[in-house]
Amino acid sequence: MSKTAFTALVSAAAQESGVAESQAKATIEAFLGALQSELVSGNDVAVGAFATIKSEVRAARTGRNPSTGATINIPEKRVASFKPSTALKNAMGDAATS
Repeated sequence: MSKTAFTALVSAAAQESGVAESQAKATIEAFLGALQSELVSGNDVAVGAFATIKSEVRAARTGRNPSTGATINIPEKRVASFKPSTALKNAMGDAATS
């Protein structure tokens, strides 16, 4: 399994859309900035036929310090959860069988 670097994604987007890499990078960074702002504000974001990214609050809970065994309080926090679309799930399933 390999990881695709951000620069490789920028290059692929620039080539696919026929624009300069600098313009593709600026567009992707603007998109990611807007996505982050919406999630931080508590809004869910539907990204077309790709996925829905939800802003959820993880409830406060108690946990244990693994090195000492002491009980600790873990405060609530906002997290992002990713739910792939049916189209993405189908595409991933098709790729696994190829």
